Amino acid sequence: MDFEEIKNKLEGVIESFLDRIVINDIIGTSTQFDQTAITKDDVEKYLEENRDKLVQVRNAIMLNDINFYSTDANEKDPDRMPTNESEHVHLEKQKDEVVNFFETTVSKVCRKGENAYPMNSVFKSIIIRIDEKSKQLDFVKWFEKYPRTRDKGYYILLGNERFFFDEIKVDFVGYCADMIRHELLFRQELLQQLKNSLVNIFSEHLFLPDHEFLPKIKFSGDKVDISELIYALFISDSLENPENAKGILLQMFEISQSEYSKNVSYIRNKRNGKSKFLVELAKKLDQIK
Repeated sequence: MDFEEIKNKLEGVIESFLDRIVINDIIGTSTQFDQTAITKDDVEKYLEENRDKLVQVRNAIMLNDINFYSTDANEKDPDRMPTNESEHVHLEKQKDEVVNFFETTVSKVCRKGENAYPMNSVFKSIIIRIDEKSKQLDFVKWFEKYPRTRDKGYYILLGNERFFFDEIKVDFVGYCADMIRHELLFRQELLQQLKNSLVNIFSEHLFLPDHEFLPKIKFSGDKVDISELIYALFISDSLENPENAKGILLQMFEISQSEYSKNVSYIRNKRNGKSKFLVELAKKLDQIK
């Protein structure tokens, strides 16, 4: 697996978790109708007759996906209703899985210094994405973007059945604002834990200056020539840390890891000896007095 594939896997795992952590569905489990045997039609009739009234939700469950639990229910109780606590457990478990995946992958891919510089850039962009997602979980910003469609939004639990209601007919904030803030804060704290864990991995395996601080060198010739020069240095056994040196030079000459691998494969397979570039370079070195 080349570095580009590894990078895509790491970023994909993070994006999957960042999508999972968002609250998309709210189920109202307690309303002013709790003491009454009532159906959705009864609630619709109440709202029709009292146009200035809303369904007051007094307790609620905040979920990423209301359908997640339908395929993950307890076998003994397949209709089990999820809770905020069960959602917390799932989120914490997935966060731990993300950290373990990063620890295993990075320690394997970056052992002995390989890929350290390009991986450094990947980590930087991932930390930025985590910070961006955390800011979106601010109470006000979240409500501005909260999805309210027929497949995502507000639900009311009446008896053992849940029903979708248009948001203009339901008041979740009156009683549940503090609860919603608590749930958003839990997710922000989880993102901070994830970020701290990734920084620890970064510190252990990738504590290098960011490649953006390296100067970019424009080369008018073929990138295969520069790749051959870098490859020659890499296999010379003269450098203390050839992987780091290779990473620095690739960044400076703006050659991707996959491009370099392709060029090295070409260099190894060619049959006509050194490139014209290296031949000319050797001649010029010979002319130095």
